[in-house]
Amino acid sequence: MASDGERAAFRELCSIGLHDTLRIHHREAELFTWWDYQMRAFQKNRGLRIDAVLTSESLAKKCIASGIDRDMRAGKDP
Repeated sequence: MASDGERAAFRELCSIGLHDTLRIHHREAELFTWWDYQMRAFQKNRGLRIDAVLTSESLAKKCIASGIDRDMRAGKDP
């Protein structure tokens, strides 16, 4: 999330019982879904998390996988 306000809003959604499906399966701190094309941000793993899939408790229990497709950036051109 990009700003303090967005981070606070996201925490509030999680506090009412919604679950971040990515975090169910990946607890590591630095998980990003967007990287600037300048300054080799992708290679340095300096990015932002700009999206999330939130789900209810009952669906979270059925979530079997989640992830970020970093291979999309592996091609010659973005």
